Amino acid sequence: MRRSIRQRRQRLRPAPFLWLFLIVNLGFAAVDSRVTSVTHVEVHGARTDDRPRIDAILSELRGVPARRIHWRALETAVLREPSVRSVEFTRNSFGRGDLWLAYRQPVARFVGRPDFGLDAQGVLFVSPGISRDIPTLKLPNGGVPTLLTQGGNWDAVRIADLAQKIRAFSGSSGVGIEVDERGVVCLNMSAGRVVLGSCDDMEKKLSALKAHLADLSQVQELNLTRPDVPTVVPRKNASQEQVKLTP
Repeated sequence: MRRSIRQRRQRLRPAPFLWLFLIVNLGFAAVDSRVTSVTHVEVHGARTDDRPRIDAILSELRGVPARRIHWRALETAVLREPSVRSVEFTRNSFGRGDLWLAYRQPVARFVGRPDFGLDAQGVLFVSPGISRDIPTLKLPNGGVPTLLTQGGNWDAVRIADLAQKIRAFSGSSGVGIEVDERGVVCLNMSAGRVVLGSCDDMEKKLSALKAHLADLSQVQELNLTRPDVPTVVPRKNASQEQVKLTP
């Protein structure tokens, strides 16, 4: 005799789902709440003259829930200052954040434009209070740097490298880098003028300059366009003995 088996229908209990729904809604509400907003940002590495601009940017974060803040947009806004090289923003779960800034460091400053600098990567930027203890840079016709002059007749990256190297062995006092319309690079030093020509073979040219540095006081111009065969322009009224280069 077959026994019929009655299957009990299990009734759904709504309570767990209601609790889950409530928790999810509370979570979304908390994320969008002012409670999650950044209450304090510590700024690291900012210049004194740049603090008002940065404070104005950070003031827009007050009372804004963390989920609604576009962190990349914040970093981009800080980077709009040309002298800022990099920026990073971090925050914790307690409403505190840290903003880290690094500024471009000039390796050369432009003649006639004390606020215009060139950094080690060959980037042109404007910044107040650029140190005078670095080589100067003069472009064709004494013009200010533009995209045309940057791309037309001089290599900013190589010039930046030259500025660092020339300062390393001769100091910065009285050192000026000049580029003419043809892209010929010259050094105007306290001891004399040095023609380097193009930026090619710069290591050889600087080695030759080191070898003949003492000769600069005896000549009007030292030409190192061909570093293996240096030539000189003698000073007026200089004897033949006075213009002999150091072997």
